[in-house]
Amino acid sequence: SAAMRRNPPESEWKHAPVIFGLDAAFDGGDANVLAKRQGSVSWLKDEWIWRGVAREKVHLLADAIAFVLEAHPGYGAVFVDITGGWGNAVFIRLASDLGFPRIIPVEFAADALDPQFFNRRAEMHFLKSEWVKAHGSLPNRPGLRTELCAPGYKSVVKGGRSVKMLEPKADIKKRIGRSPDEDDALALTFAAPVYAPADEENRALIENRKVEKFRADPYGFMRGEKH
Repeated sequence: SAAMRRNPPESEWKHAPVIFGLDAAFDGGDANVLAKRQGSVSWLKDEWIWRGVAREKVHLLADAIAFVLEAHPGYGAVFVDITGGWGNAVFIRLASDLGFPRIIPVEFAADALDPQFFNRRAEMHFLKSEWVKAHGSLPNRPGLRTELCAPGYKSVVKGGRSVKMLEPKADIKKRIGRSPDEDDALALTFAAPVYAPADEENRALIENRKVEKFRADPYGFMRGEKH
């Protein structure tokens, strides 16, 4: 609730990369949800939720997402859930057929990047949880509040060490009566560190200054002398 009331100043997040997370689901009652996060601020919109997408219509879902991405030139990354193969068609359509860059597949059951977690799913959700507690700003959505507070976790032994494992999704669905799709989409924005495109401009300026200094005083520059 506190995170849903936060309004961090634009200076805190406007230079951060725009990261999208797509929780994919086809047929059945689960929803396809696209979440957006930029630094300490996140977005979820009703028009970014697609339900009842048949397998033969998945290209239309990818095209709708492409329309969103086109409105965000210079985005940092799009992490697509391919667990169970559901998101593969969207991933291929966006990355190969339509040529969008930095479309990155994520398998929830894969090994975590940080060995203190049982798998990528637990890792993403724990990172998201710490972000919410620390400074994250959430959209005011009652359904999201329910989903964020639902998962439990426990410590289990994996590879001879104690790791954190998130409660199975099937148990969460049974308890709250639906799939936590909005929560999963937001968690996907924490799948991996993303380089800020804004920093690329700053880096270019810095490199240009270095070239100018090198030409003016190449030996002093190489010795690290300040100018």
